[in-house]
Amino acid sequence: MSELWYIDALDAIAGSGFASFREADLKDEKPDPSVMAVHIDAPFFQAVPIASRGLAFAAARGGHQLGLFTERGEAAFATLDELTEFIRRAYMGSGGGDGAGGGGPIPPEAGPAGGEPLEPPPIEGSDVIKALVAASEEFVANSNDLVNADAGETAPSRYFRSPGEPHRLETFTAASANEAEVLTRTGAILMAELILAAPKPGAERADWGHAAAALVHALARHGIFENIYQDGPSWNVITQAHQRSSSQGGDSDDLVKLLRHAREETGWSDRWVHGYERQDALDDLSLWPVPERLREAGIVSLRDYLAAYLASPGMLITAEDAALVLFAAVHIVGQRAVSPWSMPPIRGKLVAESLQWLARQLPTLIFASDIEDLIGNARHMRAARGGSPDGTAARVETWPKASA
Repeated sequence: MSELWYIDALDAIAGSGFASFREADLKDEKPDPSVMAVHIDAPFFQAVPIASRGLAFAAARGGHQLGLFTERGEAAFATLDELTEFIRRAYMGSGGGDGAGGGGPIPPEAGPAGGEPLEPPPIEGSDVIKALVAASEEFVANSNDLVNADAGETAPSRYFRSPGEPHRLETFTAASANEAEVLTRTGAILMAELILAAPKPGAERADWGHAAAALVHALARHGIFENIYQDGPSWNVITQAHQRSSSQGGDSDDLVKLLRHAREETGWSDRWVHGYERQDALDDLSLWPVPERLREAGIVSLRDYLAAYLASPGMLITAEDAALVLFAAVHIVGQRAVSPWSMPPIRGKLVAESLQWLARQLPTLIFASDIEDLIGNARHMRAARGGSPDGTAARVETWPKASA
């Protein structure tokens, strides 16, 4: 058995890992304490030599899990750079958590589960969305090819974003003609989730009101605020959400009235749009809840979902998923805009710049699918204790992925 790089202890949520250059020995009664060992930590992810592996074992008695295992055994990496990239992506995928335990504001509590699922407006016919989905499918296909390859003991990898070569997402110089429709309908999906989360009359409304004002302001800045009511499928999902929320005691009448009378209700516009104090774009994303199917997979907010996608692009499987990612990227890239992006040439340029930004954030390397699954599950790794010497795989839940 040859010496390779192995993870001794890992806290994916903290972006902290201990690694050593050795044989696979965590299942041994007495692991070798004399091997070369390093510590890797966020935000710089630089390997720093440490005196002893004992520090890793001490960390594993605290918040770190012991080792990293797949069904094939202890996961090994051919180079320290590959191992470091795994820790970086696992950290990004964890998102650090929303709210008090992580890096962003607490999103409004989701509305009651149950009932018929909302019928989201169709997201189709967009070259931008097709490119995002195709990139995800390419990622999964490459990962599946790697797990079937005869790679011996190591976790095989290959370039997903080759150094010096543009990714397919960077080739867009202008968006397709229907980017306004895509952004409008995605905004409607997010607004519908906020309406479902509307508090009952007399309940505390500050957090919910702040999240709603942030989204109204974003739609106005994107130049699509008035489109919500004018686009039939978008208004349909708003109506569904309002009816369900009202039947469960939620009070979102003011917000729905604003959306319905966007042009005439200048007083509401002043209250919701001009009265909103702008904040960091990532904090905005933390405030907006995502559809229930994503919450069931451990995703809380749009910020959560963007982080998970950038760490594990294979989890994007539908046009609606791609539209959520695009909306988040547009909001980040366009945060310095001072006027509504209502002119098609301006919006098209912004969407193209957002795709280029997304491409630069994507992983450099693709790992075999069993390693990619661990990155996708990063949010749950701390509880999994998957690297225990009994060989239990570090899996709590498998992300939905695009088909190969």
